[in-house]
Parts: sequence; C-alpha cells; structure tokens
Amino acid sequence: MLNLMGGNMAFQLCLVSVLCALTAYLSHCGRATFNDGVRPLLSEQTAGRMSRRELAGRSYRLSIGFVLTMGLSFALSFQLLNPWLLFLPTDVLGVFASRKRYALLLGAIWGIICVTVIHFVPLWLHALPIPIFDSLRHMSMPVLAAIVLVPFIAILQQFGRSKLIGSITVFIIAVIVVYVAQGESFQSSTFRVTDFAAFAIALGLLLLFINSYWRDRKGIRERKAAAEQMLQLQADSYTHIKRLMPVLAMIGGLISLSVHMGWFAGTELSAPLLRDIWNEGGTASGINLASVASAEWMRALCFVPLLATTSLATGVYGVVGLTLVYPVGYLAPDPISAVVLGAGCIVLEILLLRRIALALYLQPTVRESADYLRSALNTMFELGMLLGGMLMVMRMNTQFAEVALLLYLFFYAINEATGRPVMRLAIGPVAAILTGLILNLLVYLIAL
Repeated sequence: MLNLMGGNMAFQLCLVSVLCALTAYLSHCGRATFNDGVRPLLSEQTAGRMSRRELAGRSYRLSIGFVLTMGLSFALSFQLLNPWLLFLPTDVLGVFASRKRYALLLGAIWGIICVTVIHFVPLWLHALPIPIFDSLRHMSMPVLAAIVLVPFIAILQQFGRSKLIGSITVFIIAVIVVYVAQGESFQSSTFRVTDFAAFAIALGLLLLFINSYWRDRKGIRERKAAAEQMLQLQADSYTHIKRLMPVLAMIGGLISLSVHMGWFAGTELSAPLLRDIWNEGGTASGINLASVASAEWMRALCFVPLLATTSLATGVYGVVGLTLVYPVGYLAPDPISAVVLGAGCIVLEILLLRRIALALYLQPTVRESADYLRSALNTMFELGMLLGGMLMVMRMNTQFAEVALLLYLFFYAINEATGRPVMRLAIGPVAAILTGLILNLLVYLIAL
C-alpha cells in the first residue's frame, strides 16, 4: 500500500483540512481559485456585478465534471489525493459560504472527507478476489513514453517536419554522447525509456524554446513599449496579488509537504508515475522522481502564460500558483525543506510575475509554443493512459485477459458514442475500474 495508507492519518487529516480551509477562504474572498474558468468570475462577484449564489452555481457547473471524472477516478485509481478532488470543490464551497468562518469550516470538512474516502475505499477494492490495483504498475510505462514525445510533437506542430528531424537528430547525438561519457555500452546495457526520460523532456523543451526565441529575435523593441503600457494598466491587480503572499506561501508550503510525504499527486501526469514509485516493494518499472519532476516542469510551462496573464488581468491568483511547487515537493530532501522550498517557490513566483508577463509579451512565439505544448501534451497523455489501461486490465487476471480487454474497449466506445461524459484523460482509469468490478462479479458468479 502507499504512504497514504500507512502514514499517520491524524496528521494527514489535519494538514489536508487546513489546506482546503485556506483555499476555500481565498475563494470566498475572491482572491484566488483553482479553476481557471472561475477566475474571471470572482472579480465579477467582488465588483458586485454577480451575486454569490449565481457565482456558486456557475462554479459548480464548471467544476463538477472534472471532480467526478479526473478528481475521483484518479484518486481511487492511484490512491493519491489530487487538486481536482480537493480544490475544485473548495472553489465552490468558498463562494457559496456566506461568511469567512463558514468558508474555512466547509473547506476543512471537505478535506477530512477526501482523506477518509481515499483511505478506506481502496482497502475494500484490494480485498476483492481480483485486486483491481495490483496491475496498476503496468500503466506507468506507456504514460512516461508518451510524455517523453510531447516536446517533439509540439515542435512538429509549430515549426514543421524539418525542425522535427533536426531536433530528433540533436537528441540522438546527445543521448549517444551522454552514454559514452558515462562509460555505458549499447551492447551490454539495457536501454530503457527511464534511463533518458528526464533528459529527453528537458532537451526537447530547450529545442522548442530555442526555435521560438529565434523566430522572435526581431521586433522586440517595438513590442516592449506596448508591453510596459499593458503592465501599467495591471498594476492594481498585481498589488492585490502581492497582499496575498503570506497565505499563498502557507498553501505552497503545505502542498509541497503533502507531495513530499507521498499523499498528493500534483497533476494528471504525475499520478500514474508516482503511484509506481511510492508503492511498497520498490519501483518496479525503474521510474524515478527526476523523470516525474521533468514532466511536471513541462506541464507547468504549458500553463504559465495562461496563469500569469489571467492573474494580472483579473487580480485573482491561482491557489497553487504557477504549479511549479509540485516538482519542488518531489525533489525536496526532507519534510522541513519541502515546506520552506514550497513557500519560497510561491513567493518567488509572485515577485517575478510581472517580469514573466513582460517576457511573454515580448516573445509571442514563445507564448504560442505553450499552446502547442499543451495540445501535444493532452493528445499524448490521452494515448498513454489508454494504452496503459489496456495493459492494466489484461494483467488483472490471465484467465479473463481477453474478456477484460473486450470490456475495456466497450466502455471506451460507449463513452465516445455518448459524447464523452468522461473526458478522454480520465476514461482509462474509469474503464479499468469498471472492468475490474465486472471481472470480480464474474468470479462470484462462477463460484456459485
């Protein structure tokens, strides 16, 4: 079982309840939210152009699909808390509460409920004749392989085939140089994706942004005047964000600690990979935290332009900042360092927010690269989760492997035919859980 199961549950309950209480409080005050779609609505409510009840209703409609599909399915599948399960509901609870103390109370109660559910429900699922999650380790490798390709797919989409061929050539040469420098032999060593995953992601991102920067090298001086004027108009919004720095730093420290302790997966990318790393018995696939941190940094770069510009435009920040706090928590050497580094990361983000926005205004192609990167990330991650789910259900029980694959594809097809009530990012875990439950039902029927 994971750290979430074997750790001090009382401490987990306290930490997560405080974290959810603080995020609900910021949402109630109209100063920070997790849902990007709710961020501009909060400023409407604080300006008096929208009632609190109307805002709560719209926040609920924007969030409920993510909570049930991404939040709950990922939490049950990988037995790790995640921000969709914790912070999307606290957005709603915070704006729904009529007073600050009620927002704090509702947020704390929600945190306690989440920890309790994720603690006990998997215990019941593990007790089934065919344990659903024992084969979950087979999902991590297709996911990691898909993530490694993301920067190169983004290069293809934005700059074309010639740049892709050049980037792949540079990557292959770099991998050979690194292997030779380490004294490795291609004939004698096992060549695995995990050996170069972090390096491939970092190099791919570097090549993507070098190409973007080179295209933007002209016209920077002309764009600078307009960018500085835009930042002047957003000065009041930035002042509002800076006032939140102590509370946001506290939230950043708590998130970093939760990640470091193995209770919390920052994003959809890390959940299947961290489950394999933090599972008792070791890292069966050899995935390490450096690979996970690289994936998280890449995802953060996808959303930094969106988060930075919308925060300055509305004066409403994200409760997890620019999401850079997640890899900080993964790589922190100890819990105390995790808290300090997580809080410091949020503070540094806020202090540099205007400089980040200025750089994005001056480099429009770099800003566009984040959009291409996000598109490639969604496409490849959907593919990785789909293939990983197939491997997972086929390894649940060799007796029912073909039946399991048939059921899994059936659930996927039904989801597509009905307009995707479960988003593609989450259909892999959802279909795998449903397949596992039906396989257990078959076992019970055969035993009668």
